Amino acid sequence: MSVTQGEKMNLTQHQTEAIKRLQARWQNISEPYGTIGCDNAIMVQVNGETGMSLWLVIETDGYCHS
Repeated sequence: MSVTQGEKMNLTQHQTEAIKRLQARWQNISEPYGTIGCDNAIMVQVNGETGMSLWLVIETDGYCHS
């Protein structure tokens, strides 16, 4: 998947559900970014109330990891 900034990404249903779960846990979630060499996985940056920032990868099956 090759996506340029500002282009809408085609997310799987599992990825969409994972983002909804993250929205319930984190103060702020970035727009998803494509990855290189990760079989259509996406990355999002999440921020907590304390300002802590973390990048998470969401696989096509919805599995999230840092």
